[in-house]
Amino acid sequence: MNEFTTNLALYGSVVMYTLMTGAILFFILAYRSKQRKHIREQEILIESFNGELQKAKIEMTEITLGRVSREVHDNIGQTMSLLLIETRSLNQLNDGKFNHSLELINKAIKDLRAVSHSLSNHQLELGLKDAIAKELDRMKQVGKYHTNLICLDDDSIEVRKSDISEQERDLLVFRCIQELLSNIMKHSKASTIEVKMVSSNDYWVKISVADDGIGFKTDTFKDGIGLKNIRDRLKLMGGGIDIKSEPTKGTCIDLTL
Repeated sequence: MNEFTTNLALYGSVVMYTLMTGAILFFILAYRSKQRKHIREQEILIESFNGELQKAKIEMTEITLGRVSREVHDNIGQTMSLLLIETRSLNQLNDGKFNHSLELINKAIKDLRAVSHSLSNHQLELGLKDAIAKELDRMKQVGKYHTNLICLDDDSIEVRKSDISEQERDLLVFRCIQELLSNIMKHSKASTIEVKMVSSNDYWVKISVADDGIGFKTDTFKDGIGLKNIRDRLKLMGGGIDIKSEPTKGTCIDLTL
């Protein structure tokens, strides 16, 4: 009887210990799960805040660009036009240098108008493809570049929709392309520029910008402000950027949208 009682007490202790251990483990796991959930909620809030902050930054940039565009078009452009009229009224039309000055003023007016249109987002009214085509045409008119725009369809590519509107998305992409084209003009010493746009189910999913310039080593390359802005814009759309380049072999930059 004593042995039975001893065994019963032992079994009871084991059961009690097991239950207590299980309860402690349950509370520990529940606490950790709740803690992980709380941390994830904080991360989501931070990501959301950073996204909204970036959107606000880009919106402010667009407002500033719009104001600069209007100032260039309305004030500086008007002043240059008046200068041209005044210059034409002078009695020096037979002077070769004077005629050359007129040509320079005319060119300056055209360049100012081109810059004004480029800064404005009104050219997106006809769509992203036409807006990029106009940018390439503007570069071609400089006389230093051969440009080519290729548009392809590939419905096998998955379309990744984002929370931003199609209009906002097109504007972000267009600013990315403008930044890349500006970098080509500043740094690449290229003569040929090719932009390839790939769509899937009537939705632009990938854009590549390639040039035949001097290229660079990607392993030692550091992003400038322009590329950082591109990465920020693409991040808002859930996209990415891939840079392929070698010295003397040009550069190709793929934007995944």
